[in-house]
Parts: sequence; structure tokens; C-alpha cells
Amino acid sequence: MTGISSFAQNDNPRPLFNQMGFLSWNPSIPMDNNFVSATSYKGGSFGFRKMLKSGKVSIGGDMSWNAFQEYADRKTYPLGNNGAVTTDFVKYIYTLPIAVTGHYYFSSEKLLNLYAGLGIGTTYGKEELYYNTYVTEDYQWGFLVRPEVGLIIKPQLHSGWGILAGCRYNYSTNEQTDFDIPNLQSVEFQVGIAWNW
Repeated sequence: MTGISSFAQNDNPRPLFNQMGFLSWNPSIPMDNNFVSATSYKGGSFGFRKMLKSGKVSIGGDMSWNAFQEYADRKTYPLGNNGAVTTDFVKYIYTLPIAVTGHYYFSSEKLLNLYAGLGIGTTYGKEELYYNTYVTEDYQWGFLVRPEVGLIIKPQLHSGWGILAGCRYNYSTNEQTDFDIPNLQSVEFQVGIAWNW
């Protein structure tokens, strides 16, 4: 009587996480508008991701915000009726993107885990122009598309937390013609903490 025993190697590595939450700081650079061009360091995001059965793809959602601000020096501006006004300006753009997200993870059993993703949703945008004791403001909702790349850095192979770092490009259809804003675009950087369970 002979017996043959074999051992199969597990070709399915342990997924990076089952569920993950994150909280991050998001400095952001505005693009393609003549209203505010200064980098914002006042921003952040939080979100949730759930891994699908493949162990390589997650779905989830997140919400972020940024406050862009720029000061324009005192200057005389001609008016249409042959008059003029002399004032300085403080300009603000506030954004609140809300997105449903999908991400693909290139590895799972490593300390550095690269991913690429796409978010689709909506952006609430508000613009304010302060001059002397007056303010002109407007707000609108727009459609959001946001591709991103990033990585999750684990201190140990199967740690319950890690550092999240990434870069995202936000494009929203919000338009404000009086402030010369055809849409809201920005390049956003993420640095934060992620925890999984």
C-alpha cells in the first residue's frame, strides 16, 4: 500500500485589509482660474474603503475640504461709468468634494503598498470677495471626477494601521463667470493615517 501526499501552495495572498478608514491632511494647489492661485494648506479628508473578494480592489467613499485664500494689494480700478474705485481685496474659494471611490492595489503582503484609484461625485464650491466693508459671494454644486495614486506604508507586515500618502487631481464643473472661474481644478496631496479591521 502506497500513499501520496501533496501540499498546495496558497496562491492567494492575504488582502491588505478587509475594511479601512483614513484621516488625512490635504494641501492643495488650485489650477486654471484667475481668481485664486495661492496654495491652500487648510484642507483635509476622511473616508472609508471596503475590499472586494478579489483582495485587489476596494470600493468606498470620502469627503474632503479645502479653503483657498489670496490677498490682492490696494489698487484703483476703473468703472464703466467713467468713475473709479480704490480698494484691496481678499479672495476665498471653499470646496467640499464628496465622492464614491474605487481603488486597485498592486500588492498586499508588503510594507509599501501602491494603489491607483478614481473618485466620482459632486463638489460644493463657495467663492467670496471681500473689499472694504463689502462682500460679494456665490456658491454652486458641480460634477466631480478625481483620479489618484498613492501608497499605504505599514510599520509591520500585517499591522492594523499605516501611513497613507498620495496625490489626487480634482476636476469639478463648478462655474462662476463673474469671478472668472470656468471650473474648479486642483492638485491635492494627502498625508495621513489609515487603520484597518
